[in-house]
Amino acid sequence: MSLVFTQLAADDFNRPDENPLDNGVWTTLFNLPMQIVSHKVQSVASGGGASLYKGIAWPKDQWAEIRLVDFIENSVIVLVLRGNADITDDIELEFFGSDIFKTQVSAVVGGVQTVLVTLPRAHAGETWRIAVVVNTWYVFRNGIQIGTGTGTFPESGSVVIDASPSIIQSDTTLDSFVGGSVSPTLSEVDFREIKSSGEVQLQSVSLLPEVVFGEVSSLGKGQIKSLDFL
Repeated sequence: MSLVFTQLAADDFNRPDENPLDNGVWTTLFNLPMQIVSHKVQSVASGGGASLYKGIAWPKDQWAEIRLVDFIENSVIVLVLRGNADITDDIELEFFGSDIFKTQVSAVVGGVQTVLVTLPRAHAGETWRIAVVVNTWYVFRNGIQIGTGTGTFPESGSVVIDASPSIIQSDTTLDSFVGGSVSPTLSEVDFREIKSSGEVQLQSVSLLPEVVFGEVSSLGKGQIKSLDFL
């Protein structure tokens, strides 16, 4: 499935050092703040930190992207979709600086985490994106889709970034945060017939390019004879 990404939120962290990470759009979780140091985001404490982006009302179908800047052995960075302040229900893209755990997509429901898939190990300098449409997730590395699947997820929530350093805070950093809404392109069509009193109706079209409805005529009331996709 092809996707259309609409950017609604962004933070390049290109401003003076900031502790805690705020700028009017971030809020600290678990009393473990993140901070900006030299235009990169890292945890304040050696035990890690987490911040929720509150700058927009996140749509249900959402995406987010970050760039891993400093990412050494045993570093951990997590990008969360549909998250809440307690991180008890969400979708997580977890980056482990480890050849054992590599990169994982997980579903968290009621505080119970289920690993859905293990993807290739992430490296410093890479840009990663995760998107969710209804109950289907998609992961991209440097603009190329490398995984997709389904799971049981909360219907809505916000985006969270989380970092746990390996040794010191500066060895696990990120930048270039963007996110927003996502939808299928018009190459994907969902037609369902609702038959009532002999009539057939068009229930939904999950497409975005222009669609020309051709001759709706001799086949009977409410029927569609042909569609032309431009």
